[in-house]
Amino acid sequence: WNKMYEEALKHPKAYLMTAVKLKDREPHFYWLGPVATVRLGVITKRATPVASGKSLMEILRPMRIATIKETSSEKLLFQEIGEHHGLNIIRVSTPIQGYKMLEYGRVDAVVYTDVPFVYHLITEGQDVSQYRMAYVILNTDYYICAGKEIPKEQIQIMQTQLNRLKEPDGDKGSLYDRMMAQVS
Repeated sequence: WNKMYEEALKHPKAYLMTAVKLKDREPHFYWLGPVATVRLGVITKRATPVASGKSLMEILRPMRIATIKETSSEKLLFQEIGEHHGLNIIRVSTPIQGYKMLEYGRVDAVVYTDVPFVYHLITEGQDVSQYRMAYVILNTDYYICAGKEIPKEQIQIMQTQLNRLKEPDGDKGSLYDRMMAQVS
């Protein structure tokens, strides 16, 4: 994802699917959406004991944690815990590395986003119920990023069409909701 983000920055007529809107990213793109709601947080195996009612630092202190470099999840984690946290954090380059480390017990938790993690589990034929979001750092939305050289009129048309997809069209909700239910 990091490479795609860097490419999108270099090519101002590009689109980037999908991204969390962070303050440092906002000025570089037009933002279409939101297209999905996601949770960024601490993902563990269901059997991993996690104390309830504790702070993020108290939860993470006994754990080996994987983060994916330069992602919104990692950035938000470091904003929460600071630079000199004393935690056992392993920074990996790709989400798959983090997922595999969690799967094989090399880490106790992955700090990432729930939707792509669940998608990975399903595509790998794994049992989603064996994992959980143990602590939510942030509930947020995914957006489509559009380069600043794309005409504003085109962006407005696309946002209008996305909004129309979200409008209820009968007893079963909107076309957008039905499409999202099939991928969730």
